[in-house]
Amino acid sequence: MKTAVNSFVDTLLPATPTLFSVTTFNTTASVLLGFSGNAAAIKSSVNSITMGQWTNWEQGLVTGNGTYDPRPAIPNIIIFASDGQPNRYGVNGTQGTGMFDAAALAAAVTQANAIKSSGTRIITLGVGTDSSLFSNLTQIASPSSSYTVSNYAALNASLHALATDLCGGT
Repeated sequence: MKTAVNSFVDTLLPATPTLFSVTTFNTTASVLLGFSGNAAAIKSSVNSITMGQWTNWEQGLVTGNGTYDPRPAIPNIIIFASDGQPNRYGVNGTQGTGMFDAAALAAAVTQANAIKSSGTRIITLGVGTDSSLFSNLTQIASPSSSYTVSNYAALNASLHALATDLCGGT
């Protein structure tokens, strides 16, 4: 995933005025980098991400959305990538059980709907072959903004297509 995201950054920077923030989530979520157009800093933040035991979509959305500042003329997009089902929720990720938790999904959907109603587009990227993962990601995505790939190797092409779509092919 890191390789694909770094390539995505290289596709957009420095050719566009895109700014990235980097948020990671597992049991909890944290901002690794506030908004920046510095490709090296962005990629360094992406490369520092480590895998976690649990998957807290709700806090990933809340924390990522919290990086935006109030600039209504600038479109906000959250690119939300996951290879795991939501199974934890709450600020400390202490609620939830098992490999999938319906309440964790409901908490993420509630946050996603609030974020989308504020004008932010949510694009989801699911990695793997679990069809229920993709169905769940679609519930938090903006209309026609949910993508799936079977493995991380295919993610690079999907992100390149997304960059082309977001930039109108320029």
